Amino acid sequence: MKDVISKLLVLGLCASCGSHEEPDVLWRFEHVIIDDAPPATYRINDIHVGDIDGDGLPDIWTSGRGAGPEAYQQAWYKNPDWTRYRVSPGDYKYGALGDIDNDGDLDIVVGQSWFENSGNLERKDWPEYPLGYDFEPDLVLVGDLNADQRLDIVVNNKRELYWLPGPTDPRKSWHSYLIYGESSNRTGGTLADIDGDGDLDILWGNAWFENPPDPSRVPWDRHIIDSAWPAEARGAVGDLDGDGRLEIVLSAEESDEGIAWYAAPDDVRLGEWTGNSIVDRKFEGIHSLALADFDQDGDLDVFAAEMHHGADPDKVAVFENVQIKTNKWVEHIIATSGSHNATVADIDGDGLPDIVGKNYQAGEFPLRVDLWMNKIVRVLPMTKWERHIIDDARPWKALFIDAGDVNGDGLPDIVTGGWWYENPGSLSETWIRHAIGDEFYNMAVLHDLDGDKDLDVFGTKGKIHSSTLVWAENDGRGRFSVHDNIPNGDGDFLQGSRVGQIVPGGNPEILLSWHNYTSTQMLRIPVPATEFWSWEVISPATNGEQISIGDIDRDGDLDVHFGTFWLRADHQSWTKIDVIELSTPGAAVDRVELADIDGDGDLDVVIGCEHAKCVVWGEAPRDPNDVWTEHLISLDIQAMSLDVGDIDGDGDVDIIVGEHNTTDPSQGRVIIYQNEGQGRRWRTYEIDSGLEHHDGTRLVDLDLDGDLDVISIGFTHEMVVVYENKAVD
Repeated sequence: MKDVISKLLVLGLCASCGSHEEPDVLWRFEHVIIDDAPPATYRINDIHVGDIDGDGLPDIWTSGRGAGPEAYQQAWYKNPDWTRYRVSPGDYKYGALGDIDNDGDLDIVVGQSWFENSGNLERKDWPEYPLGYDFEPDLVLVGDLNADQRLDIVVNNKRELYWLPGPTDPRKSWHSYLIYGESSNRTGGTLADIDGDGDLDILWGNAWFENPPDPSRVPWDRHIIDSAWPAEARGAVGDLDGDGRLEIVLSAEESDEGIAWYAAPDDVRLGEWTGNSIVDRKFEGIHSLALADFDQDGDLDVFAAEMHHGADPDKVAVFENVQIKTNKWVEHIIATSGSHNATVADIDGDGLPDIVGKNYQAGEFPLRVDLWMNKIVRVLPMTKWERHIIDDARPWKALFIDAGDVNGDGLPDIVTGGWWYENPGSLSETWIRHAIGDEFYNMAVLHDLDGDKDLDVFGTKGKIHSSTLVWAENDGRGRFSVHDNIPNGDGDFLQGSRVGQIVPGGNPEILLSWHNYTSTQMLRIPVPATEFWSWEVISPATNGEQISIGDIDRDGDLDVHFGTFWLRADHQSWTKIDVIELSTPGAAVDRVELADIDGDGDLDVVIGCEHAKCVVWGEAPRDPNDVWTEHLISLDIQAMSLDVGDIDGDGDVDIIVGEHNTTDPSQGRVIIYQNEGQGRRWRTYEIDSGLEHHDGTRLVDLDLDGDLDVISIGFTHEMVVVYENKAVD
């Protein structure tokens, strides 16, 4: 066995698409072979996913046949290294995972027994207890069907369906009830509250069986979904059309009818279900069927896989739910090696459903356990922007701009200089300018400073050159009371400020960086905030520009980054760590943002330069106290406005900059650098030109439509600018 012998990126091929345009959603799956030499040599019969060892990660369990009496066919694979552990010897067909003894861990039901999870998993200690029936089940389900807080077991042998209520002591005898008997084969099965009465019913083949108030009153009522559909069918249940009622999806196990979904009638007990074909006679031998929102667009897609004994290609595919009202589906082929009894689960905890499967038996493809990791990303277009000038006559210069819900109406408002601008809802409508008041001239921080759940404003009393510090207390509706209970700062005018819980407990702290490089200072906000504030110098080191805070060394407290160096928080002291020397001649740090650019889990730094045209990012090493690697992004723009965020929605961090072009302000540009590969490749989009930008181009979803808009100001003009992102319609 090899833990992982193959890793490759699999693109979900769109079977009905003829266009070569870049898709809004990029369907990608990474194929990982969990085990290419499983203990079963003839068949791997079943596969399930669950946290077997209780470490918070979903593991994989398989059953199998054909390795001989001394070998073991039950095995489980530990996430994330996929080490294989034995459970028991013997041939087994179908099973399920569930907490049968109600002790908080997952046990195994398989064949005619259940195996207790004793906790000694690596020592292969799985006590076995019989369930009392004498046939080999064709399917095993677990769930609480009688609402007694104990798991029951449902089994079938193709012609008979049994319910086994969970006894008080599951190590002792179990009693079984024959729910229904058939004269011909019926397969598949799942549990769901199909009639919406609060208990679990059973979908078995092309019919569902209604759980009565007393489940022991057998037989249960049978309700046929589609008499023309084969009884040997797999089924899945979910709300496909978002109407609040459950739909049913059926596939044909042993024939080539394909896949269909059925809309529920008003009365699911008496009415007729309306059938809709998803794929017609193109799939066969579908023993794998599941519903999940693979592309995270808010609706359920359909996963299905053919067994590999049918006509090639044997598809493993997801049918994307594009428009359920018109029954529009798009087929994305994940693999052509086939799979059997495959299931869907979030294996890596990223919120995306992955696929776990295996071959039925050795043949054209080797017997193995497969994992297809969901790497689907929704990529927003980067070229749809509309500029709005929301104020073309600010009374004086503003040094910072930010956004947040000032008046408590749920919409982000804009704060800059001595004013806040009320979000009208539609970004193209009129934004009303409100004065913060009482000689409050320049906002530097927008934050809940006094802990009363609304946004206050911190800044200076002077219009530009000022060290007189004030804060404005919000009454929750955008009406402010200005307080001057703060000592003056030591500097000419602010060029950088950040707020965060630097010192544990109480109100947050504010860090200050001054234009004339005096020092880096920290303001402590008392409780209550109307008492006198205090400040201290945390370091004589400074960059005279913007700073950024974050847990750089991952020790649980906030550190401070200045672009070329950072201050490590060491309890009550700060240690200066030099990490980058800018390679561009004459370049100095202006804007600084911390973000995980390369997706490795630690914070890197993005730097916009002044005195030279460059944008760079610094890659943090494993030990952030070591030298960081400088990566040039651009040598074409003086980036004195900069922000970072996932602008295209693909899960990584992009960068936006505004050009501080004082020689020719009318040629100032706004540029997006789209991260196309862990910070190693960047695609450039110029989204606007004609304005100079200074301490602007900040990202915020102003209209709450799911994409990031941009707010900006300049130094040489009196405008407040909004760039509306039209990527999400």
